[in-house]
This record gives sequence, structure tokens and C-alpha cells, in this order.
Amino acid sequence: MITPVSQIIDSSESTSFECSVTGHPIMSIDWYKDGRPLVADHRVTIRSQTVLIISNVTRFDQGMYQCIVQNEMVDEQAAGQLSLG
Repeated sequence: MITPVSQIIDSSESTSFECSVTGHPIMSIDWYKDGRPLVADHRVTIRSQTVLIISNVTRFDQGMYQCIVQNEMVDEQAAGQLSLG
């Protein structure tokens, strides 16, 4: 699994986190922010379950982003911190 990388970016920029997975079958990939399920909206996009894109970042977007991957055998998780510079 390629884990989300911690990032420091400026306000109003866009950023992305990637959660690439090997192994089959993948049953689900879920994204969380600070331990709560992440909901896509006009600024937050999830592409193909594996890429999280945040546009026009604000201070409210700071926090720990986590992906949890589940398949028949195992659950794996990885996290990355988003901070403003």
C-alpha cells in the first residue's frame, strides 16, 4: 500500500492524498479525517476510491487523513497529516 504523505501547504491551494493498494479482491477503500468518515462535497473529491483531492484548502481542512482498505483477508490503514504553512 502507498500511504498518504503528510503535507504542509498554503491556504487556497489544492492538494491530494493517494492510497494505492495491491492485492485482490479489494472490497472497499474508505477515507477519514480526524477519525470521522470523510464526505465528498464541492471542494473534496474522491477519485476511483484511491485518490482524495481537496481544492481551495482552508484552516478547517487541517488534520489527519486516513484511508482504510478492506478485503477478504485483512484490513489495512494508513494516514497522513495536512497542515497549513
